[in-house]
Amino acid sequence: MTTATHSIRSITLAFSLGMHALLLGGLGLLAREAPNNAERVYRVALAEFAPTADTPLPAPVTPVAPITPVAAERPAPPTPEPAPQKPDVQPAKPAQPKPETKKISPKKSDKAVPKEPVAPAQPPISTAQSTPAAPAMPTTTAIPTGPTGPAGPQPRTVGGLNAYECDSLDQRPSITRRAEPEYPPKARRMNIQGSARVRLVVDSSGQPCNCEVVSASPVGYFEEAALKAAKNMRFAPGKLKGQPVNTLVELPFIFRLR
Repeated sequence: MTTATHSIRSITLAFSLGMHALLLGGLGLLAREAPNNAERVYRVALAEFAPTADTPLPAPVTPVAPITPVAAERPAPPTPEPAPQKPDVQPAKPAQPKPETKKISPKKSDKAVPKEPVAPAQPPISTAQSTPAAPAMPTTTAIPTGPTGPAGPQPRTVGGLNAYECDSLDQRPSITRRAEPEYPPKARRMNIQGSARVRLVVDSSGQPCNCEVVSASPVGYFEEAALKAAKNMRFAPGKLKGQPVNTLVELPFIFRLR
């Protein structure tokens, strides 16, 4: 029993000594590395404040002599222009007298020259008396060939038909059967309202011909419905001088939702 106790104590003491040795060795290693890990301080000097020995010092500044103001040069006085020279006036030379020339008059002959008799002047012969006057031709007046007055209304060609304007007729065409246009389903679904204008020719029998859309607002909704309604209408033809004629008319169609 005593031997076992001594062995346990020996083991415990050896373990304790080993632990202390390990602790001491670790502290020694830490003490050696401590100086190496100490913070190092560096001093840095700026180049412009701490020049090196190789950098030459700046040369001393030499004082500049003060600038003396230069006196402004006075403009030279203008040179006087030379006075114009007067032309030399020479005295007029006296006129020299012209030598007088004597006129020598021809000598008069003593003999008188006989004068030739002068025939009496005859009165001129007038051609009006000798030549008989031609008889005057009678003037003719132009006879009018037909009555002169304003021309009547002229028709215009529309789609191969000669048709008159409504304003040039004695009696305008009138609607005898009206056709109401159907509201386009597309415009109804989109809640769109508008109008269209159709131009057509009402012939002498009251039938619509050459129907075409001249305007629509908005475009692309009411043109077909307006054309269909215009073709189904009937008219009383227009008259010119009591005769039925082809007439050019325009029909407006209004499309409103109710």
